[in-house]
Amino acid sequence: TAAAAAAVVLPAGLLALAAMPVSTVGPVHGLLAALGATALATATTLALATLAHRRLGGINGDVIGAAVELALAAALLALAGTLR
Repeated sequence: TAAAAAAVVLPAGLLALAAMPVSTVGPVHGLLAALGATALATATTLALATLAHRRLGGINGDVIGAAVELALAAALLALAGTLR
């Protein structure tokens, strides 16, 4: 489960870090926004993994695909909150 979560969260975290230089709130706030977006993506992925284990008995490819989309959406929403 941890490996699947890491595989999903890593791209979202990299997206957040890539967006940091174009952040309109400055480098320190941009870093905090990137870390917050990564934390939110991680929490979303872990919540979905927990739900999948309870309801489905494990994780399959569809769950990983859903986790990718949800983590990306969570990271983008977190970063959108930093725009002015």
